[in-house]
Formats: sequence, C-alpha cells, structure tokens
Amino acid sequence: MAYRLTDVTRRLEFPENPDLNAIDVEVSVDVPLSTFFDIQVMVSSDKPESIRDACLLFGQEILRSWDIQDNDGIDIAPTGSGFLSLPMTIATEIMTSWTTQVASSGKPSPSLNGGSQLAGVATGMGT
Repeated sequence: MAYRLTDVTRRLEFPENPDLNAIDVEVSVDVPLSTFFDIQVMVSSDKPESIRDACLLFGQEILRSWDIQDNDGIDIAPTGSGFLSLPMTIATEIMTSWTTQVASSGKPSPSLNGGSQLAGVATGMGT
C-alpha cells in the first residue's frame, strides 16, 4: 500500500504581533516543494509583479479559511484576490507566520534554526 499525501492544515499564530491572534487564519502546511519555493523566489524578487504573483499563489494554494472582513463588515474570501485586498502589514504577517510554520518540522533537528535544513536555506534562516 502506497503512502498517501494529505492536506495538513494549521491555524496560524502571530507571536511577534499578538493582536493578530484574534484573526483565525487556517492554512495548508504540507504543500508541494514547488509551491513553497515558487513563493519564496517570487517574494524575494525586486519586481512588484513577482511579489503580487506570490500573493496570488499564496491565496490560491495555501489559504484555507479566515475570518477577515473589510471596513464595511463584508467577509473577504480567502482567495488570491482576497489576500491582495489586505493591508500590506497584515499580508506580510500572515505569510511570515506561514513560512515559519512550514519551515518548522516540530521535531528536533541538527540545523541551527530547529527546522528543516532545506526549508532554512530556502527561507534564508539556515546556512
């Protein structure tokens, strides 16, 4: 019997900005490496269109649910376009928290950051 991949999700936490813990953001944490690297490469770009594309990909492939509303009290869909409608500070906090969650395996590691060495290199947190 073959090993079957599953979509593992997790609620994000914001230890650097506890006020954002009021937001309930559910994301996929077991994503294909191609998606992880695509987002990291696009976000590292100095081209605004690449960063926009990373946000769209994040909204389409990573976000599962959230409880965010606009200024009029209307729910914002957890999609690529919904993610692009967020203020820069909140979008950045969400992506940073997700990257931290994905890079951490939850098990002790010989790497300096306590997470995956591969993820540490990809996120600039490793050697």
